[in-house]
Amino acid sequence: MTRRARAWLRGSSRGQAMAEFTLMVPMLLVIVFAAVEFGRAYSVWVTITNAAREGARYGVINPTDTSGITTKVQNASSPYNDSNLTVSTPTCSPSPCSSGGSLSVTATYKLTLITPLNGLLTLMHSAGIGNNFTLSSTAVMRVE
Repeated sequence: MTRRARAWLRGSSRGQAMAEFTLMVPMLLVIVFAAVEFGRAYSVWVTITNAAREGARYGVINPTDTSGITTKVQNASSPYNDSNLTVSTPTCSPSPCSSGGSLSVTATYKLTLITPLNGLLTLMHSAGIGNNFTLSSTAVMRVE
């Protein structure tokens, strides 16, 4: 058998490599996009947690200044201080706020995905995760 005939019987691996690449790319993209979105979500969560703490800390000294508490939370969450940030009205227990009571401040952020992760997951499994997530953090401190 000639060398050309043996090569023809062996076949080329170009098609196989292309098929394997085509099967692996969506999974690789899901991993990369998920890592990006997880990093963003973690950053938002840490920021709004610290912002709620800042608002609560201001509130334990000035428990009746609800606009000041809200402003403190918004200033502390500066990279995410946009229309997606919501600061609920601070609440005291027992009401009205008195020394020894507790003040609760809640910050909520609606996170929208920036990568096509949901589309890829829908394509692969016909069930996506949605494009929006709500992250929330509550800080409770004792009124001084």
